Formats: sequence, structure tokens, C-alpha cells
Amino acid sequence: MDPVFNERKMRAWLSPLSHRARVAFGLSCCERGLPSLVAYRDETGQGSPEDLARILDAAWGFVEGRELGGDVDELIARCKRAAPTEPGATSIHAGPAVNAGFAFVLMLETIATGAIDKVIEAGAVTSDSAESYSRGDLGLDDDAPDLEAHLAAHPLVQRELRRQRDDIKLLRRSSLSRDSEIDSLRNGWASRSIFEPPRSTGR
Repeated sequence: MDPVFNERKMRAWLSPLSHRARVAFGLSCCERGLPSLVAYRDETGQGSPEDLARILDAAWGFVEGRELGGDVDELIARCKRAAPTEPGATSIHAGPAVNAGFAFVLMLETIATGAIDKVIEAGAVTSDSAESYSRGDLGLDDDAPDLEAHLAAHPLVQRELRRQRDDIKLLRRSSLSRDSEIDSLRNGWASRSIFEPPRSTGR
């Protein structure tokens, strides 16, 4: 069984990667978070996953070696307007949707600054979303005995941790020098989600 999210190990794994590869890793987390935003919008009417999907497209352009397609501060402001910030407590998608919007902001900040800490945080909040879904699946309250052990062992959490590790391994082998290579990586990531809710962004 994989351990719970480990910031020290994640830093060691990400450190050898190029700036573009680190951004690609963070965007893979955003791809998996997007279905949570769709599901939350479908339940509550809050948020605009379509706009976030367009911002994600622009961020992938940076990985492909193109201009970002907009001022970073402006894109961050768009993210904050499009992402839910006051989740309804009754939706299982509430916390993960807020986390996903935050991950989008973190990756735009990473593009601008190159800060590895923000990439690590994007991985952490995506792992936290898997824990949130797992807590709902298990029906556990925050004060449940051995909560962390139950969550760490849950298949959704284990799958997310494996995905993050495997994505880094892929990026270590990838030169990100060909659009077809980047498209292949992105398409693989875009077909996944943290909880596998419906997806209808129109992309």
C-alpha cells in the first residue's frame, strides 16, 4: 500500500523535472479535478467548468512551448470567478470542486514563478480531494477513530497516489518536444477523474 501524500518525497520526485514538466504534472491534477467541478455545477449551479477548461487549454499551450495566451494575473482572476468558493455542505463534490479551482490557480502561479512549492500543493489538494470522496464513501466523520488509516487504505486514495507517482515517471521519460507526445500524455490524463463523475464540459 502506498503511504498518504508525502510532501518530502514529492519534492524529491519533482526536483529533477524541467519547469515545463512540473507544470505538466500539475495540469494532470487539474484534468482529474475538472469532472468534480462539472458535477458540482450540475448539482448546485455554482461555478463555470467551461471557462476553467478554456484556461486549462491555455496552460497546456505553455507546456507545448507557446505563449500562455493571456496575462497570468488576468487568467488567475478568471479562475477565481469561475471556481466555486462557498461549497454547499450537502454535496460530496463540494470540497473537491473548491480544491480543483485552487489547483488551477496554483498552476498559473507556477507558470509565472516556477515555484516548485505550488506544484507540490497542487498534488496535495488533489490527493485531499480523493480523501474527501473516500470519507463520503466510507460514511466517516472527521472525528472517526483511525480516520487517517481508513482513508489511506481506500482504493480512491491509493489510485490517486499511484497516478501522481506514475505521471512523474512518465514525465521523466518524456522530452515534451513533440506536440503529438504532449497530446498523448494529456489525452490519457483527461480520460481520468478522481471519482469518475459525469463529464460534460463540451471539450
